[in-house]
Amino acid sequence: MHTDVLDVDTARRRIVDLTDSVRAFCFPRGDGLCNVFVPHATAGVAIIETGAGSDDDLIDTLERLLPRDDRYRHAHGSFGHGADHVMPAIVAPSITVPVQAGEPLLGTWQSVVLVDLTGTHLEHGAAPSLPASFITSIIGRPVNLDSGPCAMAAYLNEQVIAPDLTSETRWAEYEWCPMAMAHGLKACWSTPISSTTGKVLGAFAIYYDKPRTPTPVQQSLINRFTHIASIAIERAQSDAALKTSEARKAAILNSALDCIVTIDHEGCITEFNPAAERTFGHRRDDVMGKQLADVIIPPSFQERHRRGFAPSPPEGAIAGPGSDRPCNPRTLRRS
Repeated sequence: MHTDVLDVDTARRRIVDLTDSVRAFCFPRGDGLCNVFVPHATAGVAIIETGAGSDDDLIDTLERLLPRDDRYRHAHGSFGHGADHVMPAIVAPSITVPVQAGEPLLGTWQSVVLVDLTGTHLEHGAAPSLPASFITSIIGRPVNLDSGPCAMAAYLNEQVIAPDLTSETRWAEYEWCPMAMAHGLKACWSTPISSTTGKVLGAFAIYYDKPRTPTPVQQSLINRFTHIASIAIERAQSDAALKTSEARKAAILNSALDCIVTIDHEGCITEFNPAAERTFGHRRDDVMGKQLADVIIPPSFQERHRRGFAPSPPEGAIAGPGSDRPCNPRTLRRS
């Protein structure tokens, strides 16, 4: 086991970023687990996104939960010091971080962009942790080689790796790299999301705040995610298409001047448009699912109508002369 001691001063800053120190400690040590422990009774360790407001949000949350007043029994020290002794129960005094190839796996920023129906521009899919200004700058970019790694991945239908944005020369025309670095991003791996037929649906991107290249394990995880994402996107697009189709059908039925009545294989009503309501004097909700014979067929023809929906004779059988039962058309031959 390897250990090191870091001297941290929180007198001037309540939150101190230890990421670089932890990275430096892990760098020469391969794979394993790194435990960061604070022995002091008034401090804690947390893994949070820094630079995007989360650090200030953490302080605000702690101040709301633990106001610095005289409510605490632990009363020695400065006013409200009792809150500091309760804080480690909320922000733990230790964390354990997995380490792979000397790099702490501290998490990333991820996003999913979609390709619009025309296949020419990017649309927003999901990006729960990225700044809104970054997301806005991506949406609407053309799907081509020049407007950014996600657009390029979608255009080529192949993965695009930008391990170090500080030395990246691609996408200069659209100034993608300066925009990404202005948001604290230093690496981007973008992988296309393809349908079962090979059509590009969008792209999955992973961003880092340090230059990085994906490991074989990470590539395997990316492949799994893009496969799952393709299933979810195709399902969502199918559902949306079905809703659009249903809405179009409803518009046609509602505006038609002719009666439109549909039935299933048992003769039960499955659709009854407004023109049919006006013509036959029945409300749609009252007749849905009922036998057509009971609703609009004259009584003298109802029995014959029902026999028309009776099962056909077996293969090779022909109904007798004068029978109203239908024949199986495959059994009829010209002599």
